[in-house]
Amino acid sequence: MSGFVSSFPLMKPIRYIIITAFMSMATLAMAKLPPLRLMPGAGLSQPVFDYASPSLSKGCFTQSGLQLESVASVNVFRQWWWDVRFVAQMHPVDVGRLGYERVVTDPFLVDTYIRSEPYRHLGLLTGPGFELDKGQWWFARASLMAGFMQSKTPHQLHKPTYFMTGPEYFEISSAIDYAMVYGGELAAGWKVTPCYHLRLSASFLHTEMDFRFLTSGGIRTDNRRISTMNLTAGLVFLIPPH
Repeated sequence: MSGFVSSFPLMKPIRYIIITAFMSMATLAMAKLPPLRLMPGAGLSQPVFDYASPSLSKGCFTQSGLQLESVASVNVFRQWWWDVRFVAQMHPVDVGRLGYERVVTDPFLVDTYIRSEPYRHLGLLTGPGFELDKGQWWFARASLMAGFMQSKTPHQLHKPTYFMTGPEYFEISSAIDYAMVYGGELAAGWKVTPCYHLRLSASFLHTEMDFRFLTSGGIRTDNRRISTMNLTAGLVFLIPPH
């Protein structure tokens, strides 16, 4: 009992020493971390070039869609940053133009009804960024990026009307491919608070996919060049605040 009473006064100083030590190590660890910025955003994704072309042989009949992105950027040297970016895109299909082109190219096809899912893309990219942060209220940034993208073609249901005889309907199943993707981005923003900024960016992405379909004649490969111009708005969270 006496031993318990004599050791009890020492517990408070030891506890304070342990707490102080942990706080000091945490402070040192935070001080050694380079500046980090988290940049979520969303906006418009516009298909361009072959990807938007109304061509049955090389186009995809895509229309304006949605882009979601999330970027983590770490400062590596002065005005140079390194970005890791996740991108998700979705582009609907212009089924009216697709049906028209099929009727024009098939002399026995009178009319057709098409239901289609959108094209979907998921990408993980990384690359350097250079930032101009000299103004009191604004900043500008340029980035290059490269990585991998997964692309998925839409599942489609076709109900054709033929001049003589033909199938009442047929389906085209989805195909998935993976390929390298690359692009660039220009961004500018407004410094709202030391904790977060507002950001507007314009980017370009390009990749080339080989979609494989199983048909009655064997495996058919459709090569498609996928290019998009993207305009997104979002936030910039500064860690630590600056």
